[in-house]
Amino acid sequence: MPAQAKYLDGTELRQVTLHPYVTTNCALGAIAAYKDFAGKAWNPPPEFKLLQRFSGWNRYLVHTGQEEKFGLILEGKEEDSKTWLVAFRGTASKANIYQDMWVNTVPFKPHRARGPFPDNVAVASGFNSLYTDKGGSMKLSMQEQLFKAMEIGKPSIVYVTGHSLGGALASLFALDVASSRPGGVRVVSTTFASPRVGKSGWQSTYDKKVDDSFRIANFWDSVPALPPESFVGYKHVGQQFLVSFYVKDARVIHPISRHAMANYLWVVRKAVLATPQVWEGEFPDQTDSEWTMQSTLPPSKEVPAWEELQHRVPGDFA
Repeated sequence: MPAQAKYLDGTELRQVTLHPYVTTNCALGAIAAYKDFAGKAWNPPPEFKLLQRFSGWNRYLVHTGQEEKFGLILEGKEEDSKTWLVAFRGTASKANIYQDMWVNTVPFKPHRARGPFPDNVAVASGFNSLYTDKGGSMKLSMQEQLFKAMEIGKPSIVYVTGHSLGGALASLFALDVASSRPGGVRVVSTTFASPRVGKSGWQSTYDKKVDDSFRIANFWDSVPALPPESFVGYKHVGQQFLVSFYVKDARVIHPISRHAMANYLWVVRKAVLATPQVWEGEFPDQTDSEWTMQSTLPPSKEVPAWEELQHRVPGDFA
């Protein structure tokens, strides 16, 4: 890989530099959260161990829903026990799809803000509901479970991660921690394929309060383009880090392959060790053994709108 990589339009590729160890561990944590929900065997990232699981309330209608496992709190081993990694899983059930569709906004309320908090932090009601609601036999909401764990464990640094819907929930938690600062804890957020979470007040407040926030997105993945900014005025947060991967020689979009966390992991763990942090190569599609994936430089730093990604394939940018 040349020291000065360029986009296809000839401009120099410039983007935030990711920490290899932190980024890879966050990706492994996001995958572990999925596997734990599915009841599959999983291993925590190196130097971490399971501290506890946490759940959320999937609300269908006003009084109907179900409790589901939504993630893992992992703590560093031995002398690093004050270092935590909190991993949120993404969409993995029909109930989650229902929550994803709630794009009307509600005000975001931190757990216990230290100092004034703006009243214009509008976020998607579906994401917020998962984070703050409780029902059935739940005694604590997801938000309350996480902050109770922090009050007991008193971590000094919390790495927050999640994929897709999990990226949205991770962003809510990151702003919550940055606003509440229990024990002066530092928060670092690294998300994968996160959709937009809220509107301009959300974006400005988040970017002001969360100093270390990295949003990894595949140029070809349509989920980070949702909800469409042109339609509902939602905004992305954090510092963008683009990757580019897709099914090789395909003439259809293969949305699952473009979005899969396992494919993100394959590309990112190689990219973060390169200089610059881009990886070009082929690898087996982790969702369908019949396909070969291609990883390239991103075509440009401007990601297409959602509606464009529904009918564009890599050859359209050649």
